[in-house]
Amino acid sequence: MLDRFLRRRLLSNSPQPSSGDSKPECKNEETFHGWRVVWVSAVANAMSMGLGLLNFGLFIQPMEQALNISRAEFGTAQSLRQVAGALTSPFIGRLIDRHGVRLLLPVSTAIGCVCLMLLSGIETGWQLMVLFALMGFVGLIGPGQLLTTVPVTKWFVRLRPKAIAYMSLGVPVGAVVMMPLTQYLIEAIGWRATWIVLGLSAIVIICPLCLKWMRRVPEDHGQRPDGDSLSVEISEGEQEAEWTLVTARRQPVFWQLTFAMGMVAFAISTIALHRLPELIDKGIDPMYVGLAIAWDAVLAGAGMYWFGIVGHRIPVRIVGFFGFTLLSIGVVLTIYVEGLWSLLIAMSVWGVGIGGMMFVSNLVWAEYFGREAVGSIRGYAMPFTLLLGASGAPVAGYVFDQVGSYDVVWWVSSGLLLFCALVMLASKPPSSAVGSRDSGKF
Repeated sequence: MLDRFLRRRLLSNSPQPSSGDSKPECKNEETFHGWRVVWVSAVANAMSMGLGLLNFGLFIQPMEQALNISRAEFGTAQSLRQVAGALTSPFIGRLIDRHGVRLLLPVSTAIGCVCLMLLSGIETGWQLMVLFALMGFVGLIGPGQLLTTVPVTKWFVRLRPKAIAYMSLGVPVGAVVMMPLTQYLIEAIGWRATWIVLGLSAIVIICPLCLKWMRRVPEDHGQRPDGDSLSVEISEGEQEAEWTLVTARRQPVFWQLTFAMGMVAFAISTIALHRLPELIDKGIDPMYVGLAIAWDAVLAGAGMYWFGIVGHRIPVRIVGFFGFTLLSIGVVLTIYVEGLWSLLIAMSVWGVGIGGMMFVSNLVWAEYFGREAVGSIRGYAMPFTLLLGASGAPVAGYVFDQVGSYDVVWWVSSGLLLFCALVMLASKPPSSAVGSRDSGKF
């Protein structure tokens, strides 16, 4: 159903050329393979919501009670997943640039889901940490962000914000389905069997779609980005600037973006994992918590979609500023959650902020440095981002184990997010980024 909906939505909403367009679209928009790449990525992102990412917090209490695993160990497991992803992301990024993800994503999914299913048999905290580390090398986090987003940025230039918007539809759909489904399965068949069901489902859905539809770049199909006609010459001034990894990392803005994304990842990871058990500890019904988290993911997807639709008008750094600021406010609101209504308000603000953050992280690298080496460029930056982010969850878990509260570390995270918003605002595109959407704005 998600496949059919996305395909209809993508193909029916593909922009049509105006009479003054210098770059006409393909006569038959359905023949542009880029939209198929978009909807397969959306499906993969939807399934990833149930692969120990958004739904992992729902497992903490039942696994904690059954195995006597501390909150710090849960946080460390999540961090090890990110550290492992940091180690492999440069290699993964180069592979995507050279070969695409048609085989890489199914193999990654299969190995990651086998590790997910093995979680059903663990008895100790160290086993949890080992399996999460193994998932990090190939799973849908760290390198997985490259595997599901870089292909879309390679198939589009002018329509890239809209393509990312359509791809983002997978996030709210996955959240709405996976969060309540995970909680229902845990209550109905137990947490061990739930890991098996989720892992098998992802393999069955993601792998066949990737093998059938994922391709590397439009040029391999005799097409151009955005479905532009091959018969029309593109002037030098209209061409997207193409940076290599070597030239990109010489630019100060590359390191500004890397720092901002890393500190945002740290701040988010202090709250994203631990908010679920904290909210349940406050006496809020676990099913309501699961639905509220699903709601914030819905708003994250809606936010990404909206930012994508207007992304050709608003510079990506402005989106980042507002997104990071909303995240800072969302952290503070979460600290003061006392009941259902305050929970919904906090999750709403947080969700829109996450949508802005996700849109920026998916778009900014290709917008600033072009599509040719975007996998290598993002892969090079990702270790710094993931390693900074990896420390957030265990730090929050350690603070909780010592003082019985997350408040101190969450206040620090809120301040960091506000600072990163200002850094993002100051991060303008490199001067030779031809055709930048930020030219002459703000």
